[in-house]
Amino acid sequence: MGARTYRLSASGLTVLRPRFGRRVAAIATVGVIIAAVTAACAPTPVAPPPDCIEAVCPLASAARARNVYAGAAVKANLLASNPAFADTVKRHFTSVTPENELKWSVLRPTPTEWNWAPADSVLEFAEANNLAVRGHTLAWVNESGDQNGLPQWLRGVTDPTAFRSYVLDGVAEVVGRYRGRINRWDVVNEAFVYYDTQIAPSVYDRMGPDYIAELFEAAHAADPDASLWLNEVFTELFPAKANAIVDLVASLRERGVPIHGVGLQTHLTLTPVAPASGSISGLMSRLRDLGVQVAITELDIPLGPARSEQAQVDTYRQVVTECLLAGCSEVTTWGVNDTYTTLDSPGQRQNNPFLSTFFSLPSKPLLFDTAFAPKAAYLAVVEAMERTPQVP
Repeated sequence: MGARTYRLSASGLTVLRPRFGRRVAAIATVGVIIAAVTAACAPTPVAPPPDCIEAVCPLASAARARNVYAGAAVKANLLASNPAFADTVKRHFTSVTPENELKWSVLRPTPTEWNWAPADSVLEFAEANNLAVRGHTLAWVNESGDQNGLPQWLRGVTDPTAFRSYVLDGVAEVVGRYRGRINRWDVVNEAFVYYDTQIAPSVYDRMGPDYIAELFEAAHAADPDASLWLNEVFTELFPAKANAIVDLVASLRERGVPIHGVGLQTHLTLTPVAPASGSISGLMSRLRDLGVQVAITELDIPLGPARSEQAQVDTYRQVVTECLLAGCSEVTTWGVNDTYTTLDSPGQRQNNPFLSTFFSLPSKPLLFDTAFAPKAAYLAVVEAMERTPQVP
């Protein structure tokens, strides 16, 4: 999330956007925030499950039995250098998402240089351990805080024709290289303003008003068998934004644009309050009615004074259950264990002030603790996988 100024007043939470010269009011009100904070109680003791020493552990087994992916975002350097990290991934998960290795800033540091080694190493690890791979991401649109994964050299290409050529040729190169090896791609990541219904202003505007369709078409041409996704954030908090996503997907589908899925990131980092009941399953069901797949793609649920460990367990259970009830195909967490969560990084804390306002440091948002032992939230996810009724 990019740098912003926030103001709390009697009328609610206001996000000031100096870059765009406008304000957008978030739907969270002071009353909800204060109620969540003051209602917090001492953490309820919860028992973690016993550690798994089997080659295939309960989460992976439950996911395969249900024919959904249980995924985690991974770092190439940790897979190579940390045996406990690699062992946890290969025994507990069925899919991996390269956290940064497929973003332009890593993959193409100069106009004439491709840095394939980090992404290749993730693919090789996945293939050696029977793990699927989610490609993330071909175009990260929202550039708040200049965090959209583009190297400075490409951001500096202001000529529209040259910029389009670099982007579309790059999509063809990347998707073509991994054709048949990466079965689904986040083609467009965070297309919308974080708290609003508008497509986010972006350097991709240089391609013209129809660049989202162009990106999907370019990816499809490079690998006609890959599943192509839009990936969005904070949809569980802002109903108007959820409606706008449904409208965009419906429009793209009506035009024959090859979009096959929508991922809901589900970073639960703006408020300690759990998502409203039905906010996830309702949106997913509407999207499935349009003929696309749905998934949870970047789930993390940090702890804090107003979110106890038991609340974390309950929220993991709620999110996964709603996802499965809506017929989703994947639940992926944004990281493997609490040591390596991105939520504790200085950049994240600076760019999202709610992390420091509502959540602890360390935030402990994932399914495994710092020693790679499964937490109580892990058991909640497994139980949701095993007990939630199947849907057609």
